[in-house]
Amino acid sequence: AKFYEKRHQKKLKACEALSKDEDTYDDEIADIKAKTILEKSTGHESLQYKQLFDFFDVDKDRTWGTVEFAQRMTDIGCDTSVEASANLLYFAGVRDVDRITYNDFIQMMPKLKAFRRLVEKEALKYFDEKDTEGAGYLSPEAIREVINEIAGTDSLSDHQVRHLIRKADRER
Repeated sequence: AKFYEKRHQKKLKACEALSKDEDTYDDEIADIKAKTILEKSTGHESLQYKQLFDFFDVDKDRTWGTVEFAQRMTDIGCDTSVEASANLLYFAGVRDVDRITYNDFIQMMPKLKAFRRLVEKEALKYFDEKDTEGAGYLSPEAIREVINEIAGTDSLSDHQVRHLIRKADRER
């Protein structure tokens, strides 16, 4: 708490010295950080980031938040409450869960990529554990067990698990 308070006081002094309000100051810092991230991204990644940001920006006001995030997640088949959206965005490090700018969104991308790599690694580990005969495929029940191990049994409904299996089934 002391660290946060000290950092916040330092930010307030910087805002006062620059004659800027906190939101403007935070937006400028976010812009600098986002540019650094985008410079390290490929053109294809940058395009994907823009398209994904625009997908979540339902009302096209160049910001989005918990309500729009919950709506879009539900639209794609992952029933998500506004409260759950707020928690997800908060733990992703968003500074204001109800006002996510493009630059804020870009700052989440390295974290999202790292998280994806961790989930993929974990999925492969569980796959190897379930594929005891080395056949290279799993039964639907084994896949369900892997998904529940990764997501937790409270995270996905049976319908959502079936949907994931259908979507990922290359043999269909």
